Amino acid sequence: MKKKNYRLLSLLFVLPLLLTGCGGKGGSSQQGGGGGGGTTEPAGPAVTGVSIQKPADLVVLDGTRATLKATVAGEEGVSQKVKWSSSDSQIATVTNGVVNFLKVAEQKKVTITATSDANAQFADSVEFTVEHSPFDLKNSRGNPDTSCYLEDGTFIVEDPQDVALVYADVHDTRWYVEATITIDSLDKSDAYPKFGIMASDRDDGMWCYENSHQFFYYVDSYSSATSWVNMNVVPEKDTLEDWNWAGNISPAVASPAVALGTPFKMGLMRDGNKFYQFYGRASDLTLNLVGTFEYNSFGENANYVWVGGWKAAVTVEEPKCMVGDAINSLYVVPEGLSLKSEGETVYLGNSVQIEVTTEGLWDRNKLTFTSDNPEIATVNEKGVVTANETTAGVAHITVALTGTELSATYTLTVTDDLMFKVVLDGKMDDLIWTAAVKTNRYMLKANANNLVYIYGATNSRGVYFFMEYTVSQLKTEGGGWWQQDNVEFRLGDNDKVWSRQYWLSVMNGGSFVSVGSGEKPEEIFYEPIALGNDNLYHCVFEMFVPFGDDNCTKGETLYAAFGFNPAAGWKAGHGFNGDGTPVANDALYVTADGFKHGEACCTDGHEYGPWIVDVPATCAATGHRYRECGWCGHHDEEVLPIDENAHQFDYEHAVVTTPSTCSTHGVGTATCTICGATDNTELPFDYSNHSDTDYPATHTYCHGCGVGSHLANAAGDAYDHNFGGWDNKATWTDLGVWEGDFVAQINFHMEGCQGMNASSAPGDCCWRTVLPILYAEDYATTHGDAVFRMDWWGWSDGGFTTELNKGACPAGFNWETNYQGFSNMDVELTITKVGTNVTLAWVWKCCATEGPYLNQVYNYNQSCILTNGAKMGVALTAEFTIYTVTTATITRP
Repeated sequence: MKKKNYRLLSLLFVLPLLLTGCGGKGGSSQQGGGGGGGTTEPAGPAVTGVSIQKPADLVVLDGTRATLKATVAGEEGVSQKVKWSSSDSQIATVTNGVVNFLKVAEQKKVTITATSDANAQFADSVEFTVEHSPFDLKNSRGNPDTSCYLEDGTFIVEDPQDVALVYADVHDTRWYVEATITIDSLDKSDAYPKFGIMASDRDDGMWCYENSHQFFYYVDSYSSATSWVNMNVVPEKDTLEDWNWAGNISPAVASPAVALGTPFKMGLMRDGNKFYQFYGRASDLTLNLVGTFEYNSFGENANYVWVGGWKAAVTVEEPKCMVGDAINSLYVVPEGLSLKSEGETVYLGNSVQIEVTTEGLWDRNKLTFTSDNPEIATVNEKGVVTANETTAGVAHITVALTGTELSATYTLTVTDDLMFKVVLDGKMDDLIWTAAVKTNRYMLKANANNLVYIYGATNSRGVYFFMEYTVSQLKTEGGGWWQQDNVEFRLGDNDKVWSRQYWLSVMNGGSFVSVGSGEKPEEIFYEPIALGNDNLYHCVFEMFVPFGDDNCTKGETLYAAFGFNPAAGWKAGHGFNGDGTPVANDALYVTADGFKHGEACCTDGHEYGPWIVDVPATCAATGHRYRECGWCGHHDEEVLPIDENAHQFDYEHAVVTTPSTCSTHGVGTATCTICGATDNTELPFDYSNHSDTDYPATHTYCHGCGVGSHLANAAGDAYDHNFGGWDNKATWTDLGVWEGDFVAQINFHMEGCQGMNASSAPGDCCWRTVLPILYAEDYATTHGDAVFRMDWWGWSDGGFTTELNKGACPAGFNWETNYQGFSNMDVELTITKVGTNVTLAWVWKCCATEGPYLNQVYNYNQSCILTNGAKMGVALTAEFTIYTVTTATITRP
């Protein structure tokens, strides 16, 4: 286990350090004596010496700070003022004893001197040896303890926090950095803390994700686990305002897994715009190459690099770096060159990228590409081959590695066959989208308003997909990006060995998220999702998957398995078992003529779903229903006969025969808008027609519907309570039982818990104070079968309600500690009933005249659902408290 030395010297970005001397060392320096030689004693008490408290360690790192203290000796009352100076201000500066050690390229010595202000003949000095730090400690963040570095090469960040240790010697277009990292602990307040290597083009090299290009190669940790295997590379958003967490450009696997408290190594190399990811054990001399990617946002500009992340306590050891031509020593010569594809056929004027798939760390910048027939196809230095726009033919591209005899040949066939002219533009106007392809489409359908029509076709290059996406609502809130609206699929070869997952997501208005290789393919089009005139959301995806990508194999049967994830619920298509494993007799595959199912396409028989009635039959007209083929969407239709009982009564405009009151339903006569038949119907309550004829003349509230004030006397006269037994209906402040929607607004003052448990268990007081009661009309005097006690967590007795309590004590409120401050409290309570949904909104106002709870206000919300009928009683009760109701009013919508 590493020894952590917590000496004061070199602690960074904390309080300035007081460098103390060891016992007996240091002392004063006397230059020139006092008296004699014709000298004149200065005015004031005589100075006899100056001494600096010598620090225990005189070897420091550049970028750190130290605080020195000087003492002036002499006669009583001698001035303690000194002048501080540095022997070399390019190495260290000093102000009032605070020494800042500046950046040095190699070991340097500097002397800091304190001279008496009263008599310059007296002074003392301390010499420091300044060592170069591998990290730029001035611009780094995270409060690293640097005191162990000179002994064992460690930088320690003791507490979980944001960390950015900037490599002091890296600002180049060609570099390699490495460090041994131990994640010691994580901040549990963040579910996904991250740590790794960052790169940025900021001029000052400081950590900041705003207004700069950057990427982050990190261990994707999560605080609920102790080991992790995922390693990702995430760039900045296009707006340069944050990280693009959904845009992982180079996933890798940590093997062995990164474990909490166990050291591991990470490395990263840049050569131009190509980057190489490394990972290994702490004991490995050579790290494994675990990923490569291209990042073009830095362009030809040099950049800075740092080891860092969020919400982590770490130990960073043995930081290393190489810059410029020094990285050439890392490259090896591959045994051969292999290509992803040996050739393709493209239409006139089209372009294709040659991909060299040889693994290992070799210098890809030394690749050359040469066309033997530039009149047919040209190739640039990046391996992008562009076909002639007017002449068909064949060109052979030689791919070679400079300095070796390694080479490979790529054959491009340029054709004028319009079947190969495919433009990804969201329009099905290319010849590849033949009538057969459009007929043999595949439909993924959750319901009538949530479906995807998918078209597929192949040529000699690969497979093209066109998707028409429709949903009734967007699923873009909460969960991971893979849980948003999306279409996902896998591809397989003859052996049905499935590829990694492809994702097409409407996230951020419509964007591609991930593909089998983890990289966004260059050939893809998406139309931002938008609300159409039919009040449904629509978008279009069009994409190309070349042969050679995952298990998309040229010359073999191309299998596909699709899934659909709208807000209406996950829909697994043919062959999709969630993990993409094949279903034995349910294979879906793609041909030049579109999708086929098994050995038969839809021309040999449709597979229909259930009947859907789109036009119901009425008492005077026929209706219509249809069913759709699950593959191609073909409609099978039927006419529904007239239904003599299918009237369309206009209940909204029923003629009143018996008027409704606020508590009784009236009767009306409705007429069928089709045939004129009539039907008696129950009318809703009329809350403007009170059944209590004495309200409001002699009553403060209507006994029929509850509207009005429920205080029998002047405010507060009859509602002081201090009793036990919350379930005793006889002791309630009862507002009554009401049907329909209403709002009850109740204000009361509460004196807190006055009885048992107030001191021994103050947390119990949350249910021994004032509680609203929601109850059934037939609730018994004690412990009936239908009551819902709405305390701070909600509690039900019997089957009257189903609890949907959404409450939680407000932030910062704890009954254990806040109880006494809220013993004297005003409460505003609003109970709202809409249908079977009931919500309670509380406002607690502390009435303390002094102390920490003065003027404190807390808000709290709850809800429940009625399960037995539409009537509900409302009351207040309490146990071991005094409360006074000041207002209790019911209103109707």
